[in-house]
Amino acid sequence: MIAAERQRVLVVDDEEQLRNDYQRALASEFEVGVVDGAVQAIKRLKSGESFDLIITDETIAEMDGFALLVRLRELELHMPVILLTAALDNDRVLRAREHDALCLAKPINAKTLVNAVRLRMRSFVSKRPALSVSVQALETVTATYAKKEFRRVLETAAKRGRVLITKYQDPRAVLLSFDEYERITAAKDPSLDELSAEFDELVAKMQTPEARAGAAALFSISAGDLGKAALDGQEA
Repeated sequence: MIAAERQRVLVVDDEEQLRNDYQRALASEFEVGVVDGAVQAIKRLKSGESFDLIITDETIAEMDGFALLVRLRELELHMPVILLTAALDNDRVLRAREHDALCLAKPINAKTLVNAVRLRMRSFVSKRPALSVSVQALETVTATYAKKEFRRVLETAAKRGRVLITKYQDPRAVLLSFDEYERITAAKDPSLDELSAEFDELVAKMQTPEARAGAAALFSISAGDLGKAALDGQEA
């Protein structure tokens, strides 16, 4: 069985002291990555690395936090975002909300930051459509974990039949064992005997007394009757 993964948080801040403070505050509960600007953040995300939540400062290098937020949504990266600002006001709250992000005032203490991350992740997941019971029962890993630990994920799929792979908490793919693949494809392909039985059943339905009488009436019509019916139809 694959060990439970810790959720991953990416911190974007161009002040080294703040990056380190946020990382220490979150490290006991989450796996934390840090970058000093928006370009690095986007580069890591576009490379296929996945994070469950992003914390960004409003004033960062290359582009501000709001521009980064807009860029993430343009790239269809819809993970939850917490935007920290030293000038919190209603306008900033609404701008963040427009892109489904939470705007908080800084400075922020460690306890409040951890609680905010927990709540944001929980509320973000609760808005998603519920997965079917069969999907919930699958062994689940993130795309990043699957990339780094593919041998372990492959062994799990071989033993358990299926492993669900998610990205930004969305189901993206299912890795199947060969036995499971054969079982599914065999169930989808009807055998020749099954097709023959379906054909025989269809023919039997066509051989009812009503069907036979209708067919007999159709084939007993003379050519003259057919011509007359055609002329009557044109006159009508």
